[in-house]
Amino acid sequence: MQDRHQSYPTICMFGGVKHGKTTLATAMLKVVQHIGATEIKDTQFQQTDPVGYRITEQLSTLFRTVKFETSGKHYRLIDSESHADLVKTIISSSPEIQAAILVVRTTEGVTKEITEQIQLANEIGIRTIFAFLNKVNMAEDLELIGMCQDETEELLTAYNYTGEKKPLTIIGDIDSALKYKGKDLGATDWQPIIDLIFSLGQHTPNPVLSSELPLIIPISKVLEEKKGVTTIQGEKLYGQLAIGQDVDIVGKGDRIRTRCVGYNQTRIQIDAEP
Repeated sequence: MQDRHQSYPTICMFGGVKHGKTTLATAMLKVVQHIGATEIKDTQFQQTDPVGYRITEQLSTLFRTVKFETSGKHYRLIDSESHADLVKTIISSSPEIQAAILVVRTTEGVTKEITEQIQLANEIGIRTIFAFLNKVNMAEDLELIGMCQDETEELLTAYNYTGEKKPLTIIGDIDSALKYKGKDLGATDWQPIIDLIFSLGQHTPNPVLSSELPLIIPISKVLEEKKGVTTIQGEKLYGQLAIGQDVDIVGKGDRIRTRCVGYNQTRIQIDAEP
């Protein structure tokens, strides 16, 4: 039986089109290379082709994904190709997403797409959202930045995405962070990225291990291979399985309590007559 779920947090990039999601992810990898470890270099991330994730036979979504580690904690970062892909990614991957990083360009503010993403995240149970206000060079106006921050925090508060006292919000210039050529972790250009990475370690919830959840195996096929034993095929989503363990068969008709008499990676054998 295959187990699809990972034991490290998955973080999804949120934000409007051209607000800086992929650029922020790249800047984060650039900084992490100096304080932790990354699966690929920051320069490779933007050049990586999005991977197609098949949701159903008719529906798929595109996103880039990269793993990184800092302060002894491992993460998986997802960056969708478009808003439509992001919506599909949220819906299809929500059991695996523990947190999101919302990127808001200060010259644009909260858009309709951003509001939809936050609403959807709340509905499917994403637990933590970090806001990063992208203060591009043309948005040095403190009043404009303050208005964008108020608007963003108001949206997050409306959907109960708050830290101990208020939403987790960081302000910085993503382009400046990415263009910085030095290695000084105390550099002004890098400080917002450092703050974001530190916040991830402090506030990102650990995923619940699938082995700690009740056993769930959607049945794809039922085979009658020998008398007294029924073989079923399916992919284990959650839980643990052992020979002799009682299992419930749920579907059409009444719930059936039976017993596991054998299993391998793709099949489980149960008593045909419990």
